[in-house]
Amino acid sequence: MVEKIKKVVSQKTLVGKEIKIAPKGEKIQCQHCQSKVLDITRHLKKCHRNPDNSPKITINWDHLE
Repeated sequence: MVEKIKKVVSQKTLVGKEIKIAPKGEKIQCQHCQSKVLDITRHLKKCHRNPDNSPKITINWDHLE
């Protein structure tokens, strides 16, 4: 009997960023905080070390002296 080998697959998001997705029921390690989670897509939205979650700060240089 031949067993199927489950492997981690990387997928590209709409922005062009690659995230790794594990087969269902297996944990995968977050590249930012190094914790192992089941649903990496949900975790990346909440991960405080993910650079995409950093606040977007814009400065209006016209009003600075």
